[in-house]
Amino acid sequence: MKKDINLRTREFEIARGFYLPRFLSILAVVLLLALLVGGTLFVYLYQVKLNANHDALLSEKGELKIAVAPLDELEAQIGALVRIENLLKALQSDYPPWSASYRQIFSIAEATGPQVKALSAGSSGVITVDGDSPTMKQVALFTQALEGIPGGKTALHRSITYPSGSDLFHYEIELSLLDGGEQP
Repeated sequence: MKKDINLRTREFEIARGFYLPRFLSILAVVLLLALLVGGTLFVYLYQVKLNANHDALLSEKGELKIAVAPLDELEAQIGALVRIENLLKALQSDYPPWSASYRQIFSIAEATGPQVKALSAGSSGVITVDGDSPTMKQVALFTQALEGIPGGKTALHRSITYPSGSDLFHYEIELSLLDGGEQP
């Protein structure tokens, strides 16, 4: 039988044997490396997920911009109309429009009954009203109402005729204004 001869020294045996502190330090290094690799992998996968979400959000943002573009245009048009309306209200409150007298003449004619066929403005603030009416009473009421409009000075009958073959009186009234009409 053969005997095994051990040529190894005692230091070699201790170095090769199980040593708990050395085992724990090796285990700690392995766990640290695994944690480092796992963390790096986790961060990389999280970044890929964020990039995918970012791309999806960018495409959704582009689609929403296309869908909202008509609404933005309408909003801009509404804003422009509101600004114009506010400007118009401000101007009308400060200065009455030049046509205010003409509109009042038509509204008075509608209320009293005669038909207004023509208006002509003179250079000295005189407006001539031509029209037809079924009765002279309506013409008289219309003349009185014209004198009551703001800025109206006098309303005079220029002529009232009853043309043959017609059942309406034809009238011409001159209305003198304090302001308005065509000024020289």
